[in-house]
Amino acid sequence: MKKISVALATVGSMILIFVIMFTALEVALRDTAFINNEYTRLGMAKKMNMSQQDLVNSCKKLIDYMQGKTDSIDIMVTIDGEKTLMFDQEQEIVHMKDVQKLYLTVKRYRDMGIVAFLVLYLLAALLSFRSAIHSIAKGYILGAFIMSLFIGFIGTWAALDFSSFWTSFHKTLFWNDLWLFDPTTSRMINILPEHFFHDMVIRIVIYAAGVLVLLLVIAVILVLSYNHRRAKDMEKKKSHKKTASEKTVSSTSPDRTDSNESGAE
Repeated sequence: MKKISVALATVGSMILIFVIMFTALEVALRDTAFINNEYTRLGMAKKMNMSQQDLVNSCKKLIDYMQGKTDSIDIMVTIDGEKTLMFDQEQEIVHMKDVQKLYLTVKRYRDMGIVAFLVLYLLAALLSFRSAIHSIAKGYILGAFIMSLFIGFIGTWAALDFSSFWTSFHKTLFWNDLWLFDPTTSRMINILPEHFFHDMVIRIVIYAAGVLVLLLVIAVILVLSYNHRRAKDMEKKKSHKKTASEKTVSSTSPDRTDSNESGAE
């Protein structure tokens, strides 16, 4: 039962890590300060001949649409002193529909994942009720190790060659080539350059890693504490058995002496 309990906790922990990663994405997308600082660092307003505020508002419009908070990506901005529609290409509109569908699908999986990992943790606790915390903590450590192999591979790939990673990411998730924009005509690709996504991914990893490492530290402490307590209990049992054995020997020794003395008389 204990092994099954740990196995359930391991699967639940892998789902929990996915939940944390997606939630970190949501937090990063709401970080307006990061978006503003990123555009300032990249000097995007000057390159696009538009104000910093219009840039930030346009990016937030895309994020709101992706998250299903608005019905379209239409937003008016001022470029070269003239009011114009920011995203005016059909390709941009259709691609963002694909992005929204993908995002909302993964979000539904995240929401189901919250229920799933809680149910798995509960089952793991019921199967090893007396050592439930230890089983769940051990399962988290194993789950974190398995997920770290996958995340580590992806992270190393992205760190060494982000362009290759980003291209493969789009080819895997999208069944068309609408994500391939012409930078000479598309404002969308210009306000969302590769460097922007690179820094966004790093931000997401930082947010998620903070929570995941904290949980890992807690899990390790719980496992070590349990093992230490169990070792002490084993020592106490051995000590009690030794004491009981010595008492038994000492209680039987006088009888033998008395019988020997009686025989001698």
